[in-house]
Amino acid sequence: MTAKATGASGYQIAYATSAKGKLKYVTSGTSKTLKLSRNKTYYVKVRAYKTIDGKKYYGVYSTLKPSKTK
Repeated sequence: MTAKATGASGYQIAYATSAKGKLKYVTSGTSKTLKLSRNKTYYVKVRAYKTIDGKKYYGVYSTLKPSKTK
């Protein structure tokens, strides 16, 4: 899955194994590799952040979307 926002310092990723499951949150810089199970569907949402004077300002989350691993 690829996400890109112009001028973003990094991204916050939230994912779960079901659409109504508990989300796990990961904050990353420009890229992040997650170790996920093969052949499984994960539900993912992402938002960008910008760091200004040492403080992070977050955008809104994308909609929760299913993504199947290979």
